[in-house]
Amino acid sequence: MPEETYFVAVDGRQLDGEQDMGQVRQICSQYAGRQVMVWNESLGSWTDPKTLPSFRVSAAPAPAPAPAPAPMPAPAPVRHPAAPREAGPAAAAAAATGAAMGSVMTEDAGALKGLIDIRFENLVAPKLLRLLYVVLIVLCGLGALGGILSGLQTMATGIRFGVFGVIVTGIVMMVIGPVLAVFYLALMRVLFEGVHVLFQIREKLGKS
Repeated sequence: MPEETYFVAVDGRQLDGEQDMGQVRQICSQYAGRQVMVWNESLGSWTDPKTLPSFRVSAAPAPAPAPAPAPMPAPAPVRHPAAPREAGPAAAAAAATGAAMGSVMTEDAGALKGLIDIRFENLVAPKLLRLLYVVLIVLCGLGALGGILSGLQTMATGIRFGVFGVIVTGIVMMVIGPVLAVFYLALMRVLFEGVHVLFQIREKLGKS
């Protein structure tokens, strides 16, 4: 069924063309407060659209309640610095070793100055023994580490190419490197202790 159309007049001035119900409602809203009249053949005379059932405006819905204000965001928790953990045995041993090495370096710094003593009035060998032994420990550690890394590289090469003999060679290098380093360090320790004992004997003989 076609929608009913109307002729519209605003304040006695007729608008051009026929308007459907939606357009009539729009005109009424546009010219609110002015006299708007409609007419078609079913009405017979100009009529106020507000009096027609099809144009009655339903009661305006109640305004929606204003949205509640958003809650303020909670402040971010303050992170306190974590309490330092107790140093484990390994960390304590490393700290003690570092402190001992620092003490040796400090005490034996004067021995290095004695190297330029051409009269040999002050014997610096006893003091240099400790410094040389610290250097020897570092070198032996580096040698053991180099043996392990070389063994790992050799073993990886053997695994890559599937050569069993190369894999075994890499494992042997990983074991022999640290063993030789420890053996050499022990041998040098015996030698250094012998030299140190000789200097102690000389010192006691000089005091007697």
